[in-house]
Amino acid sequence: MGVELGTDAGPVTIAWNRGVPWIQVLRDPMARHLRVDAGEVGPHRIGPDGPSAWDALLDHPIRAARATWGMMTFGPSRSQDGTVVEPGYDLHFPVAVRVDFDGGAVWFVAALPCYELDKPLTLDRATVPGDEIVVTFDERTVAGLGIQP
Repeated sequence: MGVELGTDAGPVTIAWNRGVPWIQVLRDPMARHLRVDAGEVGPHRIGPDGPSAWDALLDHPIRAARATWGMMTFGPSRSQDGTVVEPGYDLHFPVAVRVDFDGGAVWFVAALPCYELDKPLTLDRATVPGDEIVVTFDERTVAGLGIQP
C-alpha cells in the first residue's frame, strides 16, 4: 500500500508492506512497484469518501519532506556450536516521512497500533517501527509515537 505524490521531478511513491517495519520512498509511479495478477485492477484511489484532513493538502505543492531514520542490528550469525560465521550489521531505514504542504503537514509512520480484544484501537502503546502505517495530520500524535514532529 502507499501513496503516490506528483512532484516537479516526477512521481514519488511512499509505500509500505506487511511484514517490513519501515517505509519505502521510491522515485517512480506506484504502478511500477505493485504486482497485479491477470484480470485484476491496478492501483486505485481508496477513501476518504467525505470531508477529511486531506482536503487542505490536495492540489497544493509539496513544500518540504523529511525522513526520520531508525536502526536495527542484525546478527552476528552463528553456527550450531556458537561459532560466529558472519558478523553483525546495522540496517538504517526510514521509520517516518513528514510531507509539508502550504495547508499543513502529513506524517506516514511505520507503527503497529495496540489491538486489545473488545477495546477501541489505540496508539498509546504502539510499536515503532511496525509493519503497519499510521497516517496522521497531528503533531501530538507523532510526538506520542516518539517521532520528532
